Amino acid sequence: MKLKIVIILIITLFLSGCFKEDGQIRIASDIDNAIIYIDGDKKGMTGDGYTTIIIEEGDHKVRIYKEKDKEWFYEGEQDIFVGANSSVKVNINTDKKPTKLKIQEDKESQSQQLKDEKKKIYIDFSRGLMWQDTSKVDRKNWFQALRYCDQTYAGYDDWRLPTYNELLTIKNDSNNPAVVKGIKNVFYKSTYPSDAYWSSSNYISNSENIKKVVVFYKNGKNFGGEIHSDRNYVRCVRNK
Repeated sequence: MKLKIVIILIITLFLSGCFKEDGQIRIASDIDNAIIYIDGDKKGMTGDGYTTIIIEEGDHKVRIYKEKDKEWFYEGEQDIFVGANSSVKVNINTDKKPTKLKIQEDKESQSQQLKDEKKKIYIDFSRGLMWQDTSKVDRKNWFQALRYCDQTYAGYDDWRLPTYNELLTIKNDSNNPAVVKGIKNVFYKSTYPSDAYWSSSNYISNSENIKKVVVFYKNGKNFGGEIHSDRNYVRCVRNK
């Protein structure tokens, strides 16, 4: 009777996995001297070749971690199965990731940048337009100007090149303060008499080349700009 009980206990323990046999994990990574974690426990370090670790048979999660500095760390993970009396090779590549400190610093920097950009917009309430009142950017061809306006600025992502008529509303004219009556034209302050700005409007000419209207801020005069070769300034606008 006792023998039967012992046999039953042995069989039960065996079936429950108490007599699991060990296997090996041989781990290599794209980064040296990184910590190897298996199922959350530190088990070793990566080296030039494979690092061998004895582990119980079954499913395991392998994680590689190395802190570069206060802002960045390297990390990689992989799920593997190790059989009894077997050896498994695993190569884990890591990704460079920001630390919590880096993420917080970036959020603060982005928040400050957004505040600064919001100070550099100018609203034409009468026409329902919002302009970028930024320092002059480098001269660009027409396609570069399009791409420049296709960006998020001051929290808005629907900026565009202004039309010819929209550009005329901000020309320098003492009899027409342009944007808001009684307020000097802030756009003209940061420009020079020769400055010419791209518009999105087509310029009608006999030339076979496609041209866009370019406007001089000094007097509102215009000419046809060749979209590939000519380089002019750009100021983006959006409908408020």
